[in-house]
Amino acid sequence: MINEAIELFDPVELEKYEIVKADLVTARAHVEGLVVASQKDANRMHNGLATVKRLAAIVEETRKQQVGPLNEQVKALNGTWRPLTDALAALELIAKRKLQVWQQAERERIARAQAAARKAQAEAERREAEALAKAEAAKTSGARDKAMARAGEASQELMQARIAEPMDAPTGIKTDFGTTSTRMVWAFKVANADMVPRHFLAVDEKAIRRAVAEGARSIPGVVIYEEEQLQTRLG
Repeated sequence: MINEAIELFDPVELEKYEIVKADLVTARAHVEGLVVASQKDANRMHNGLATVKRLAAIVEETRKQQVGPLNEQVKALNGTWRPLTDALAALELIAKRKLQVWQQAERERIARAQAAARKAQAEAERREAEALAKAEAAKTSGARDKAMARAGEASQELMQARIAEPMDAPTGIKTDFGTTSTRMVWAFKVANADMVPRHFLAVDEKAIRRAVAEGARSIPGVVIYEEEQLQTRLG
């Protein structure tokens, strides 16, 4: 990948790259190997630090020159496509919502039909059992035949009720264009932020850093202190 990127360098950029790469080896040996135990050592480390800063400035300047136009192209391309991607995303949400509304209504309709069919089945089973019991207890053949006929009618009604019971609502839609399926997933929304446990909260370090920079010196739960930072200016 690096070799592919280097092929994009012009001769001047390639020369800078090779110079920095070579000087980096020397700078690393100097900074990592030097022990600062005297003013002379400190001066030498300062020189090494200045060299590192100089090389970093060359790298950053050259990099920005290279990627600046590319970033502008990326920004322009994204800006061109953004209205289309946003519109398509909005349409996707509308289509999915309409399908979800229909599927929910279909599930409810089927559930009502299933409940009605099962009620009819239970009633037919009750009448069938009642008729069979009467046939069993009949004292005459006529009464027995009449009860058996009623049991047969109830049995037919039971069969029809079972046939009429609809299947569960489908969990997906399949056409020549593709397949859309549904599945249950866990989701959430914050109802009361004050009740959310602490381990789900994140400290806004950017806001704290900004407050400290603006002069805040006391924030509950935060230790504010001074620390020494080196600043190197190239001569």
